Amino acid sequence: MFGYFRRFHVDTKNTLCKTSIFKCMSAVSCKELYLDNIISISVFRSSAVVYDKPPMIFAGVVTVGAMPAPMFVAALTEGDGALLMSGVPTLKITNSRSAVGNVFTHELTIPVFSDREQMETVVNQLQGVDFDVIYTRADGSRAMSRALPHVPTCDLEEQFATSNTLSLKLKMQSMSAMVEVKA
Repeated sequence: MFGYFRRFHVDTKNTLCKTSIFKCMSAVSCKELYLDNIISISVFRSSAVVYDKPPMIFAGVVTVGAMPAPMFVAALTEGDGALLMSGVPTLKITNSRSAVGNVFTHELTIPVFSDREQMETVVNQLQGVDFDVIYTRADGSRAMSRALPHVPTCDLEEQFATSNTLSLKLKMQSMSAMVEVKA
């Protein structure tokens, strides 16, 4: 059975929203978002952030306490030690049913302008660590991918063609799709 999912695009002035519909194997099992209106992506150690709900339950909105310094930040503009994104990040969310309920797999790909050594340092820093990802939108609102304990992974992907493309790939499993963040 085939379903459909939507791909959203917001222009650089954040005024025009175009929606396209794409065919997918199941309407509830696959969603891929091009995060056009995301201006920065911050990765935090899960244990360092205080949430009002545990990660083992479904949550559409979560309240976050004081935010510690992130493990790393990728942004569209340079500054504050952030890695510079070379393109629009993509987030693929897949939903599968299991004995514990719905489990969402978040696969985030962040294309970056960086040398391989610096990116390997970031990957080594994230290996074996539980982390959550917070997306900051152009309007100042925030959303997150919240990981279950002991499942996040981080990889580096390099593609060679007429120019090199280096991407950081983060994969997490969660009990929720994208979660809205309240301060």
